Amino acid sequence: MARSSTSFGAGNNANPKGRPKLVHEVRQLAQAHVADCIAGLAKIANDPKEPTAARVAAYNAILDRAVGKPTQAIEGTGDAGALVVQLIRFAGSEGR
Repeated sequence: MARSSTSFGAGNNANPKGRPKLVHEVRQLAQAHVADCIAGLAKIANDPKEPTAARVAAYNAILDRAVGKPTQAIEGTGDAGALVVQLIRFAGSEGR
């Protein structure tokens, strides 16, 4: 099979250092507003004059941050049989 022009040779990677790290200062600035943002979402969620869609979006945003998003089941049955997921840790990949 012919390799496409976007294929990488063995050991080569388009982004060897991974995704760029979030700028620390930007994260600190955003974290300074978390309490106000949650308070704003709570205000929208509890205001009966707000549209239902806005209130539901606020409920979901608060719940997602408080308890995490709900898990989604993956069904692995059918003509091909059961879905098997194998996780492999490669040497040198610790902490990733």
